[in-house]
Amino acid sequence: MSRTIALTRNTFFACLVGILLFSCTPLDNEPVAVKTKLQERFTFAVGEIAEVQDESIRARLDSVPEDSRCPQNVACVWAGNARVRITMTKSGAQKQQVELNTDTEPKAASYLGYRVQLVQLTPLPIAGQATKPGDYRAVVVISKQ
Repeated sequence: MSRTIALTRNTFFACLVGILLFSCTPLDNEPVAVKTKLQERFTFAVGEIAEVQDESIRARLDSVPEDSRCPQNVACVWAGNARVRITMTKSGAQKQQVELNTDTEPKAASYLGYRVQLVQLTPLPIAGQATKPGDYRAVVVISKQ
């Protein structure tokens, strides 16, 4: 019985250490695809990192978990919505994941005194075809609040 408890306790601590290491992994070590400035529109793809120069702030486009926008060449009653997931980091601060929308709220979010806003997401869906994650491009603006 005590061996089972010790094994369970060791497994728990190993998992806890792994979670802490993963959650503290900065984007600082990952390559930057886009360098930008405050209040400047920039475009990046899923998996890419953008860095705001002179601010030590980075944004990574993690995924597009929802895209229900009206496909090209289709008449729709509602324009639909796409949602993107972005991880924000700043040197010495905790990272934060934000979700922004193309047509519904929120279209912008706050992070450590900054405002990150989704301006556009391309491409529009094509009826009968799935959009590959690597095909998405998000246009974003980061500014001070």
